[in-house]
Amino acid sequence: TLLARACASECGATFVSLSGADVYSPFLGDAEANIRSAFQTARAACPAVLFFDEIDAVVGSGRGDSGGGAEARVLATFLNEMDGVDAANGGLVVLAATNRPWVLDAALLRPGRFDNIIYIPPPDEEARAQIFRIHTKNMQLDDDVDLAKLAADTEGYTGAEIKSLCVEAALRALRADLGASQVDA
Repeated sequence: TLLARACASECGATFVSLSGADVYSPFLGDAEANIRSAFQTARAACPAVLFFDEIDAVVGSGRGDSGGGAEARVLATFLNEMDGVDAANGGLVVLAATNRPWVLDAALLRPGRFDNIIYIPPPDEEARAQIFRIHTKNMQLDDDVDLAKLAADTEGYTGAEIKSLCVEAALRALRADLGASQVDA
Protein backbone atom coordinates (compact mmCIF):
# COMPACT_ATOMS: atom_id res chain seq x y z
CA THR A 1 0.00 0.00 0.00
CA LEU A 2 2.79 2.41 0.86
CA LEU A 3 4.50 1.82 -2.48
CA ALA A 4 1.28 2.41 -4.44
CA ARG A 5 0.59 5.57 -2.40
CA ALA A 6 4.17 6.76 -3.05
CA CYS A 7 3.74 6.15 -6.80
CA ALA A 8 0.62 8.30 -6.81
CA SER A 9 2.33 11.02 -4.80
CA GLU A 10 5.40 11.08 -7.06
CA CYS A 11 3.16 11.43 -10.12
CA GLY A 12 0.93 14.07 -8.54
CA ALA A 13 -2.00 11.68 -8.94
CA THR A 14 -5.01 11.10 -6.71
CA PHE A 15 -4.76 7.86 -4.73
CA VAL A 16 -7.90 5.69 -4.51
CA SER A 17 -7.61 2.46 -2.52
CA LEU A 18 -9.95 -0.48 -2.07
CA SER A 19 -9.70 -3.73 -0.12
CA GLY A 20 -11.96 -6.75 0.13
CA ALA A 21 -13.64 -5.26 3.20
CA ASP A 22 -14.49 -2.13 1.18
CA VAL A 23 -16.03 -4.15 -1.63
CA TYR A 24 -18.14 -6.88 -0.09
CA SER A 25 -21.54 -6.38 1.49
CA PRO A 26 -24.28 -8.76 2.60
CA PHE A 27 -26.59 -7.20 0.01
CA LEU A 28 -26.87 -8.62 -3.49
CA GLY A 29 -25.19 -6.45 -6.09
CA ASP A 30 -23.40 -4.13 -3.66
CA ALA A 31 -19.95 -5.58 -4.33
CA GLU A 32 -20.29 -5.04 -8.06
CA ALA A 33 -21.60 -1.50 -7.47
CA ASN A 34 -18.68 -0.78 -5.14
CA ILE A 35 -16.17 -1.84 -7.80
CA ARG A 36 -17.90 0.27 -10.47
CA SER A 37 -17.97 3.21 -8.04
CA ALA A 38 -14.24 2.90 -7.31
CA PHE A 39 -13.40 3.00 -11.02
CA GLN A 40 -15.81 5.91 -11.55
CA THR A 41 -14.27 7.85 -8.63
CA ALA A 42 -10.75 7.24 -9.94
CA ARG A 43 -11.67 8.22 -13.51
CA ALA A 44 -13.25 11.45 -12.25
CA ALA A 45 -10.09 12.28 -10.27
CA CYS A 46 -7.55 11.63 -13.05
CA PRO A 47 -4.68 11.57 -13.02
CA ALA A 48 -5.23 8.82 -10.48
CA VAL A 49 -3.84 5.57 -9.14
CA LEU A 50 -6.56 3.05 -8.28
CA PHE A 51 -5.11 0.50 -5.88
CA PHE A 52 -6.69 -2.83 -4.94
CA ASP A 53 -5.13 -4.22 -1.78
CA GLU A 54 -5.25 -8.00 -1.51
CA ILE A 55 -6.79 -8.30 -4.97
CA ASP A 56 -7.35 -12.02 -4.38
CA ALA A 57 -9.83 -11.11 -1.62
CA VAL A 58 -11.48 -8.44 -3.79
CA VAL A 59 -12.17 -10.49 -6.93
CA GLY A 60 -11.61 -14.03 -5.75
CA SER A 61 -9.87 -16.71 -7.70
CA GLY A 62 -12.53 -17.47 -10.27
CA ARG A 63 -12.30 -21.11 -9.17
CA GLY A 64 -15.37 -22.37 -7.40
CA ASP A 65 -17.89 -20.16 -5.69
CA SER A 66 -19.77 -20.92 -2.54
CA GLY A 67 -21.48 -17.53 -2.59
CA GLY A 68 -24.19 -18.32 -5.13
CA GLY A 69 -22.30 -16.74 -8.02
CA ALA A 70 -21.26 -13.58 -6.16
CA GLU A 71 -17.55 -14.19 -6.75
CA ALA A 72 -18.12 -14.75 -10.48
CA ARG A 73 -20.22 -11.56 -10.75
CA VAL A 74 -17.60 -9.51 -8.91
CA LEU A 75 -14.82 -10.88 -11.13
CA ALA A 76 -16.85 -10.19 -14.29
CA THR A 77 -17.55 -6.62 -13.15
CA PHE A 78 -13.88 -6.06 -12.33
CA LEU A 79 -12.73 -7.44 -15.70
CA ASN A 80 -15.28 -5.28 -17.52
CA GLU A 81 -14.02 -2.16 -15.72
CA MET A 82 -10.39 -3.12 -16.42
CA ASP A 83 -11.21 -3.44 -20.12
CA GLY A 84 -12.25 0.22 -20.02
CA VAL A 85 -8.77 1.28 -18.86
CA ASP A 86 -6.25 1.92 -21.61
CA ALA A 87 -3.43 4.27 -22.53
CA ALA A 88 -5.89 6.94 -23.67
CA ASN A 89 -7.85 6.88 -20.42
CA GLY A 90 -6.75 10.30 -19.26
CA GLY A 91 -4.26 9.15 -16.66
CA LEU A 92 -5.76 6.24 -14.74
CA VAL A 93 -3.33 3.57 -13.57
CA VAL A 94 -4.66 0.47 -11.82
CA LEU A 95 -2.36 -1.32 -9.37
CA ALA A 96 -3.01 -4.31 -7.16
CA ALA A 97 -1.21 -6.26 -4.47
CA THR A 98 -1.51 -9.83 -3.29
CA ASN A 99 0.40 -12.22 -1.10
CA ARG A 100 -1.11 -15.12 -3.09
CA PRO A 101 -0.56 -14.50 -6.81
CA TRP A 102 -1.05 -18.18 -7.62
CA VAL A 103 -4.78 -17.99 -6.76
CA LEU A 104 -5.57 -15.17 -9.20
CA ASP A 105 -7.83 -15.92 -12.13
CA ALA A 106 -5.82 -16.09 -15.37
CA ALA A 107 -8.17 -13.52 -16.93
CA LEU A 108 -6.74 -10.88 -14.57
CA LEU A 109 -3.24 -11.46 -15.90
CA ARG A 110 -3.87 -11.26 -19.61
CA PRO A 111 -2.33 -8.39 -21.62
CA GLY A 112 -4.18 -5.14 -21.14
CA ARG A 113 -5.11 -5.92 -17.57
CA PHE A 114 -2.43 -6.79 -15.03
CA ASP A 115 0.22 -7.70 -17.55
CA ASN A 116 3.21 -6.58 -15.47
CA ILE A 117 3.95 -8.41 -12.24
CA ILE A 118 6.52 -7.02 -9.83
CA TYR A 119 7.69 -9.11 -6.91
CA ILE A 120 8.36 -6.99 -3.84
CA PRO A 121 10.19 -9.05 -1.24
CA PRO A 122 9.83 -8.49 2.49
CA PRO A 123 12.20 -5.85 3.85
CA ASP A 124 15.77 -6.89 4.63
CA GLU A 125 17.23 -6.56 8.13
CA GLU A 126 18.36 -2.93 7.73
CA ALA A 127 14.99 -1.93 6.28
CA ARG A 128 13.22 -3.69 9.17
CA ALA A 129 15.42 -1.77 11.63
CA GLN A 130 14.41 1.48 9.92
CA ILE A 131 10.75 0.48 10.06
CA PHE A 132 11.08 -0.24 13.79
CA ARG A 133 12.73 3.17 14.29
CA ILE A 134 9.95 4.92 12.38
CA HIS A 135 7.18 3.27 14.37
CA THR A 136 8.84 3.68 17.78
CA LYS A 137 10.23 7.20 17.38
CA ASN A 138 7.47 8.70 19.56
CA MET A 139 7.63 5.92 22.16
CA GLN A 140 9.68 5.87 25.32
CA LEU A 141 11.40 2.52 25.06
CA ASP A 142 12.91 0.61 27.96
CA ASP A 143 16.70 0.53 27.93
CA ASP A 144 16.62 -3.21 27.23
CA VAL A 145 14.72 -2.81 23.93
CA ASP A 146 17.16 -3.63 21.14
CA LEU A 147 15.72 -2.57 17.78
CA ALA A 148 18.61 -4.20 15.90
CA LYS A 149 17.83 -7.54 17.57
CA LEU A 150 14.13 -7.11 16.84
CA ALA A 151 15.01 -6.46 13.19
CA ALA A 152 17.14 -9.61 13.11
CA ASP A 153 14.37 -11.66 14.74
CA THR A 154 11.62 -10.56 12.34
CA GLU A 155 12.94 -11.98 9.06
CA GLY A 156 10.08 -12.39 6.60
CA TYR A 157 7.88 -9.78 8.29
CA THR A 158 6.29 -7.05 6.20
CA GLY A 159 6.33 -3.38 7.12
CA ALA A 160 2.67 -3.60 8.12
CA GLU A 161 3.39 -6.56 10.40
CA ILE A 162 6.25 -4.68 12.07
CA LYS A 163 4.01 -1.65 12.59
CA SER A 164 1.41 -3.95 14.13
CA LEU A 165 4.05 -5.39 16.48
CA CYS A 166 5.01 -1.88 17.60
CA VAL A 167 1.40 -0.87 18.21
CA GLU A 168 0.68 -4.10 20.11
CA ALA A 169 3.81 -3.66 22.24
CA ALA A 170 2.77 -0.09 23.05
CA LEU A 171 -0.71 -1.23 24.04
CA ARG A 172 0.68 -4.03 26.22
CA ALA A 173 3.03 -1.57 27.91
CA LEU A 174 0.13 0.78 28.55
CA ARG A 175 -1.98 -2.02 30.00
CA ALA A 176 0.92 -3.12 32.20
CA ASP A 177 1.38 0.42 33.48
CA LEU A 178 -2.11 1.81 33.78
CA GLY A 179 -0.56 4.87 35.42
CA ALA A 180 1.15 5.76 32.15
CA SER A 181 -0.11 9.06 30.84
CA GLN A 182 0.38 8.35 27.14
CA VAL A 183 1.57 5.81 24.60
CA ASP A 184 1.92 7.04 21.02
CA ALA A 185 1.98 4.47 18.25
